[in-house]
Amino acid sequence: MKKLKIFVLAIIATLVFIIGIYFSNLLSKQNKIPDYAQRTEEVKLAYEYALSNPEVLSKIPCYCGCYKLNHQSVENCFVKEFKKDGGVVFEKHGAYCGMCYSIALEAKELFQQGKDISEIRQYIDNKYSKYGGRPTNTPL
Repeated sequence: MKKLKIFVLAIIATLVFIIGIYFSNLLSKQNKIPDYAQRTEEVKLAYEYALSNPEVLSKIPCYCGCYKLNHQSVENCFVKEFKKDGGVVFEKHGAYCGMCYSIALEAKELFQQGKDISEIRQYIDNKYSKYGGRPTNTPL
């Protein structure tokens, strides 16, 4: 009888372990950065920053012309939507546009230096407006 109890407990423990791994993998895949967003280290860092700091990038305009794609900020170059269930719909554009990921990484660096959003935005506006591109209509 004692061996049966141990056997049953071992099966239950194994099932709990397998179920835990399944749900852990399911959750980790939910916001996994797509392969195209890992084509270079810079691109990967920009996508990671867009995922973890949307409150910064949503206030920073993009100057690459992506307003034609209905982007509202440089955040939209990487993320189309943050879903209510925690999922993310990614945007491919940022993976292939050097201006987009440069702006995102510069914003990241400036934010890490302690600059506030208005200072970051002023820097980005001053630097990229001279290239003549129309910025996204990004509210501050």
